Amino acid sequence: MSLFASFSASASGLLINRLGMSVTGNNIANVNTPGYARQRLDLSPITPSQFGSVSVGPGVRADDVRSVVDSYLIERGREAKSEFESASGRLDIVQRIEGVFNELSDTDLSSQLDAFFDSVADVQNNPLEVGVRGVAVQNAVTLAETVQGINERLRDIQQDINTEVESSVDAINRSLDRIKDLNSQIVAATGGIAQDGDAAGLRDLRDQELTTLSGLVEIQTHEDLNGSINIYSGENYLLISGQVQHVDVTQSVEDGVPRSSLVFANSRAEVPLGGGRLGGLQTARDEDLASAMDRLDTFASNLIFEANKIQSSGQGLESFTEVTSTGSVIDRFAALNSPDAGLPFPIRNGFFELRVAETTGQEVTYTIPVTLDGVTSDSLDDVATNINTITGIPNFATISGGKLTLDAPTDVSFTFGEDNTDLLAAIGVNTLFTGSLASDIGVNERLREQPALLSASRNGNPGDTSNIVALGNLRSESVGTLGGLSLTDYLAESVQQLGNGAQAAQAQTEILQSTSLSLESQSLAITGVSLDEEVLKLTQFQRAFQASARHISVVNELIDEVLNLAS
Repeated sequence: MSLFASFSASASGLLINRLGMSVTGNNIANVNTPGYARQRLDLSPITPSQFGSVSVGPGVRADDVRSVVDSYLIERGREAKSEFESASGRLDIVQRIEGVFNELSDTDLSSQLDAFFDSVADVQNNPLEVGVRGVAVQNAVTLAETVQGINERLRDIQQDINTEVESSVDAINRSLDRIKDLNSQIVAATGGIAQDGDAAGLRDLRDQELTTLSGLVEIQTHEDLNGSINIYSGENYLLISGQVQHVDVTQSVEDGVPRSSLVFANSRAEVPLGGGRLGGLQTARDEDLASAMDRLDTFASNLIFEANKIQSSGQGLESFTEVTSTGSVIDRFAALNSPDAGLPFPIRNGFFELRVAETTGQEVTYTIPVTLDGVTSDSLDDVATNINTITGIPNFATISGGKLTLDAPTDVSFTFGEDNTDLLAAIGVNTLFTGSLASDIGVNERLREQPALLSASRNGNPGDTSNIVALGNLRSESVGTLGGLSLTDYLAESVQQLGNGAQAAQAQTEILQSTSLSLESQSLAITGVSLDEEVLKLTQFQRAFQASARHISVVNELIDEVLNLAS
């Protein structure tokens, strides 16, 4: 081996050890950089030269600068992070729903329901006191406002979710575009031949983008032989062979609930729910929030109808001379039990009593039939005709705008008695509550102005409390449409379900967070920069650099001596 060959070997050592110090310095500089994977200089000896029977190596070469990563841990960690973000997003919504019902305060829905029934009990004890009835009516107003307020806040949560889904579109599309660009740079840097660690810094950036993307939506990835990443979501692609399919947002209404959803821009299919924060939010909206709103509607609907059935069949301290229904039909000529009538509550075949009194004190009870026997189906127009015909009072009952109005002649008043059809409650005549759902529940304005009309009696005697007792019994009386539960028990069950759901979501989130952190910790143990190790490597490269430099110096002196001898 010549001195010049030895000189070349030391020169390669000088260059390689300087490169090693650069790689180590880069690791140290990025010790606190999020997503950075420490890099390693891979070396191998240059193919030895043959000198007689002896093989002598001509130096060292750098094969690659690789990121020290575990691809499986990175992929599994990304999946775990996506699952955690989904659970965390859902937990955020579930806890907000639970907070809306505010069941640990003095103004929660359960407390307002109790306050209403307590004031109804006071009417039972003081049936002749108009002021006591006024308190009951006012507590009904507060109860209705509480239900409406809860419904509005649940709608706000719903809108917040829709807004976040809509605003995420740009973030997802930007992330896809960046990954596409990084794919191109990685392929260019590796010459289209992917090897672990090639284009290390670019791969780190791409991994960070993939983690960001999977934190929003559920994705699956596959790396091509040229080093580029393909991204899928369910059966659709988001990025494949350099082609990006962006996402878009679409609005729809399901069961009266506005719904913003992510769709693939080309296929228009919905992006599947699952991992990522958006998956958790949409699951919470379509399941947890929808369930809470449905149960609130069920509670409100049953409160309205059951209370109105009792109120409309009784008498207050005053009679009517005129009354107009708070509800209306769509088609006055449609059968009352058909969808064309549009009544919010079911009615039955039967009759209701109309008690007409003159100033002389004479009272006549008229039985007004409502025929819905499968052969004949009365319309509201038929009912108005029956009232006018049976009472013998022309235009006593009229219909305008789908609403029924009873207007008695001078010196005539009227009240209502038994109604086994539930028509009065369904259309809103002599009722306590208005509306049919949590969104529109209210208290009859006529009753708010004249609380004496609150029906306590069933026989017309001012001291009779049989009707108000029936109203008070709603607190604990089972309701068939609530699965046999009372209003109080149904509300308590609903609140309990919310609490159980929040606890389950909390537990699931904590488990997934622990899994995500564990995988992140395992990955960091491999990819993270250890300053102690890097300082040791820096010292090794430094000393090797110094040794190579010394070797070059020695060889240079020997060459000078040989040249002197030759001269």
